[in-house]
Amino acid sequence: MEPVKPEETIAFDMYFASLCSMQVHPGAGSKDHRILSFEECRDKALHMLQLRRELLAKK
Repeated sequence: MEPVKPEETIAFDMYFASLCSMQVHPGAGSKDHRILSFEECRDKALHMLQLRRELLAKK
């Protein structure tokens, strides 16, 4: 996966922070939801960034 470009830093930070903050929510780990590691949150944030790139490329 491509590294984060300087102009994507804010988007990545928001994705990563949102995913990480959900992991410390009181309901995290309940029912069928598994708490993600910070590394898994990073990978998901990078995937979200890739989806954003694809969407913007279609403009």
